Amino acid sequence: MDLLDTLDPREAAIYRAIMVERQKQDAKWGTNFHGRPDEQWLTILTEEVGEAAQDILKGHYAGLTEEVVQIAAVCVSWLRYRTPRSEQNINGTSEEG
Repeated sequence: MDLLDTLDPREAAIYRAIMVERQKQDAKWGTNFHGRPDEQWLTILTEEVGEAAQDILKGHYAGLTEEVVQIAAVCVSWLRYRTPRSEQNINGTSEEG
Protein backbone atom coordinates (compact mmCIF):
# COMPACT_ATOMS: atom_id res chain seq x y z
CA MET A 1 0.00 0.00 0.00
CA ASP A 2 1.25 3.45 -0.90
CA LEU A 3 1.71 5.74 2.10
CA LEU A 4 -0.24 8.45 0.28
CA ASP A 5 -3.23 6.09 0.13
CA THR A 6 -3.39 6.15 3.93
CA LEU A 7 -3.73 9.95 4.10
CA ASP A 8 -6.73 12.20 3.90
CA PRO A 9 -7.29 12.88 0.16
CA ARG A 10 -6.55 16.61 0.55
CA GLU A 11 -3.27 15.91 2.37
CA ALA A 12 -2.31 13.26 -0.20
CA ALA A 13 -2.89 15.84 -2.97
CA ILE A 14 -0.49 18.22 -1.21
CA TYR A 15 2.25 15.57 -1.06
CA ARG A 16 1.64 14.64 -4.68
CA ALA A 17 1.96 18.31 -5.69
CA ILE A 18 5.30 18.49 -3.86
CA MET A 19 6.50 15.32 -5.61
CA VAL A 20 5.49 16.73 -9.02
CA GLU A 21 7.35 19.96 -8.24
CA ARG A 22 10.43 17.95 -7.23
CA GLN A 23 10.33 16.25 -10.63
CA LYS A 24 10.11 19.66 -12.33
CA GLN A 25 13.05 20.96 -10.31
CA ASP A 26 15.11 17.86 -11.11
CA ALA A 27 14.34 18.24 -14.82
CA LYS A 28 15.31 21.92 -14.74
CA TRP A 29 18.38 21.82 -12.46
CA GLY A 30 19.53 18.20 -12.61
CA THR A 31 20.16 15.93 -9.65
CA ASN A 32 23.89 16.12 -8.99
CA PHE A 33 23.85 18.21 -5.80
CA HIS A 34 25.99 16.04 -3.55
CA GLY A 35 28.46 18.23 -1.71
CA ARG A 36 26.31 21.35 -2.00
CA PRO A 37 26.81 23.19 1.29
CA ASP A 38 23.91 23.96 3.59
CA GLU A 39 24.53 27.68 3.03
CA GLN A 40 23.70 27.25 -0.65
CA TRP A 41 20.54 25.30 0.11
CA LEU A 42 19.50 27.99 2.58
CA THR A 43 20.06 30.65 -0.08
CA ILE A 44 17.83 28.76 -2.53
CA LEU A 45 15.16 28.28 0.12
CA THR A 46 15.31 31.93 1.16
CA GLU A 47 14.85 33.00 -2.46
CA GLU A 48 11.72 30.85 -2.72
CA VAL A 49 10.37 32.19 0.59
CA GLY A 50 11.07 35.70 -0.69
CA GLU A 51 8.93 35.05 -3.76
CA ALA A 52 6.06 33.95 -1.51
CA ALA A 53 6.56 37.05 0.65
CA GLN A 54 6.44 39.28 -2.42
CA ASP A 55 3.15 37.68 -3.50
CA ILE A 56 1.68 38.32 -0.05
CA LEU A 57 2.92 41.91 0.11
CA LYS A 58 1.50 42.65 -3.34
CA GLY A 59 -1.78 40.92 -2.53
CA HIS A 60 -1.21 38.35 -5.28
CA TYR A 61 -2.65 35.31 -3.58
CA ALA A 62 -3.48 33.39 -6.78
CA GLY A 63 0.07 32.05 -7.11
CA LEU A 64 0.82 31.68 -3.41
CA THR A 65 -0.04 27.98 -3.20
CA GLU A 66 2.37 27.25 -6.05
CA GLU A 67 5.11 29.20 -4.26
CA VAL A 68 4.53 27.29 -1.01
CA VAL A 69 4.71 23.99 -2.91
CA GLN A 70 8.03 25.15 -4.40
CA ILE A 71 9.30 25.97 -0.90
CA ALA A 72 8.33 22.50 0.33
CA ALA A 73 9.97 20.87 -2.70
CA VAL A 74 13.24 22.70 -2.06
CA CYS A 75 13.14 21.49 1.55
CA VAL A 76 12.60 17.91 0.38
CA SER A 77 15.52 18.22 -2.03
CA TRP A 78 17.75 19.67 0.67
CA LEU A 79 16.89 16.78 2.99
CA ARG A 80 17.40 14.26 0.21
CA TYR A 81 20.94 15.41 -0.43
CA ARG A 82 21.86 16.29 3.15
CA THR A 83 20.79 13.16 4.99
CA PRO A 84 23.12 10.67 3.23
CA ARG A 85 26.11 12.97 3.87
CA SER A 86 25.63 13.17 7.62
CA GLU A 87 25.02 11.11 10.70
CA GLN A 88 21.61 12.72 11.02
CA ASN A 89 18.56 10.54 10.63
CA ILE A 90 15.39 11.99 9.19
CA ASN A 91 14.05 12.70 12.70
CA GLY A 92 17.07 14.84 13.52
CA THR A 93 18.06 12.87 16.63
CA SER A 94 21.75 13.11 15.78
CA GLU A 95 23.49 16.08 14.18
CA GLU A 96 26.95 16.52 12.80
CA GLY A 97 29.09 19.15 14.49
